[in-house]
Amino acid sequence: MVNEINYMSMKSGQEAQIFNLISTVFDEFVETYFLEEGRNEFLKYIDPNSLKERSQSNHINIVALQNQNPIGFIEIRDYNHVSLFFVAKEFQRKGIGKELFRRSVDLCLQKKSELQKITVNASPNSVPAYKKLGFIEEGYEQIKNGIRFAPMALNLVNKYTGNR
Repeated sequence: MVNEINYMSMKSGQEAQIFNLISTVFDEFVETYFLEEGRNEFLKYIDPNSLKERSQSNHINIVALQNQNPIGFIEIRDYNHVSLFFVAKEFQRKGIGKELFRRSVDLCLQKKSELQKITVNASPNSVPAYKKLGFIEEGYEQIKNGIRFAPMALNLVNKYTGNR
C-alpha cells in the first residue's frame, strides 16, 4: 500500500530536505550533462538559503511529501519559467511530477491570469518528460555557464484554461 502524498507550498525549515532531494536526483540523472562550472552554478542555486530567499519573492514552490519527507519539488520563477523540477527516483513515473506541475500552473494562473506560456530550460534527460506534459522544443540544445539544456515551452492557450 502506498502512503498518502501531500502537496503544499514549501515552508520555512524545509529547505535543507529539499536541497537533499534535488541534489540526490541531480547527481544520479543530470550531473553528467553539466560541465564542472555548471555543476557549481547549480549547487549555488539550490543552496538552502537561496531556496528560502527565492520562496519569498516571485516564485511558486510546491513540495510533494510522503510521511513528511520531500519526494518531489517544483519551482516556477516569475510565474512563467520552471527553474527546478525534481522527483525522487523511486517516485518517478507515478504521476507525482504531473500533479506538481498541474498545481503549480494553477497557482501561476491565479497570480498572472494573462499567462499564455510557461518555459523551461530542460536538461537533456528530462526532455521526454516535458514533452509528456505538452512542452515543445523552442530551439537547439545549448550550453550556458556549463549547463546543458534544451529550451522548451508549453502554450497554455486552450491547454489548461479553455478558450483563453
